[in-house]
Amino acid sequence: MTIPNTNSMLSFSCMVSAAVVILGRTCSCLHFTFPSFNPGNRDDFSFSPGSAISNNSLQITPNAGNMSHRSGRVVYARETLKLWNSKRTALTSFRTEFVLNILPQNGTAGEGMAFMLTNNPSLPSDSSGQWLGICNSQRDGAKTNRVVAVEFDTRQSYADEFDGNHFGFDFNSIKSFRQYPLSNQSIILASGSDVWVSMAYNGTTRLFGVDLVQHSTIGGQLKSSGSLIVNLSHYLADDIYLVFAGSTGDFTQLNQIKSWNFTTIENDATVGIRVGIKVFLAIAALVIFSTCLVGVFFMWRRLTRQRRLANRNLEKMIDAHGPVKFKLRELRRATANFSPTRKLGRGGSGTVYLGHINRMNLEVAVKRVSMGNADSNRGEQEFVAEVNTISKLSHRNLVKLIGWCHEGSELLLV
Repeated sequence: MTIPNTNSMLSFSCMVSAAVVILGRTCSCLHFTFPSFNPGNRDDFSFSPGSAISNNSLQITPNAGNMSHRSGRVVYARETLKLWNSKRTALTSFRTEFVLNILPQNGTAGEGMAFMLTNNPSLPSDSSGQWLGICNSQRDGAKTNRVVAVEFDTRQSYADEFDGNHFGFDFNSIKSFRQYPLSNQSIILASGSDVWVSMAYNGTTRLFGVDLVQHSTIGGQLKSSGSLIVNLSHYLADDIYLVFAGSTGDFTQLNQIKSWNFTTIENDATVGIRVGIKVFLAIAALVIFSTCLVGVFFMWRRLTRQRRLANRNLEKMIDAHGPVKFKLRELRRATANFSPTRKLGRGGSGTVYLGHINRMNLEVAVKRVSMGNADSNRGEQEFVAEVNTISKLSHRNLVKLIGWCHEGSELLLV
């Protein structure tokens, strides 16, 4: 039996590693990044009429032509967000950042825009003005809207709104569940300056947080934040679309998104469990692989024990002060791997080849003894007798025996 093939062992190791990786992948994550937008990104989104990519931005409402009393939506079209994690043990956690820019036209702003999670991506009819492309007067507050939105309002639309410069959380309605005024933080949404927005939702704690940052014209950063506890499953079903919506009224503005990234997040408990499973599988695979390797090695040792003992006995039977023992690889090199061009002759007991021993700088004849179908023990005994006898003979008409070799089934005289 030969030593196990290393390529087979490597293949087995690769299969085990692949199994560990595949078994460890239990999360289907949503992740994308758009540092800016160009016409090549059109297939990543679906656009309502009038919405477009222009000036390296998503234009949520028309940026040319008739811009008053318009509404629009831009939907990420490649993939939906799953409401629950893969094991449905917790709501999906996520984080998103984007840069919005609201530029008033003719000096006065109106109405606003929103980031939405919804199961209904189509733009509602008659959703311009105060409705921000989120809903309309007939559907405001309806549970079937399935909308969770963070609005960025630039015009006061009803008496309960703080003012025309705030953000708020909306659930199936344009009337904010909670509002956060921005003027007291000196943040002006409709200033034409970029506003960096960061949102994060923790599916375990149900905390939904929003942070806004705007660079001051006199230096430094202006910041505002807000958060609340909300169970998204009360408002949304699986397969959630990520949407930007916006509108204009009597007054118009450009509702622009200049960059956007989004990623789902594994909560700590899920990560801990998944890491533990991966570590366990990796250790188990390593133990199994090591056990198999050790088992194969001992099997090989057991099956070759008789041959190794026979080799040792053969060496003991050959006179220790007699000829040199050569390695098989050295004799293969000396005879060009027993090349037919080196063959000197052939007899009943074997074939003789011309060889050259480099370390002795000596030209030699190498006899490759043929065992045929004879009993191996008897053949080896005859080989030993021949080696011991020839090594003691000395005559000018006899070729001197320099050495011998016995490896595997090969018996050679030099």
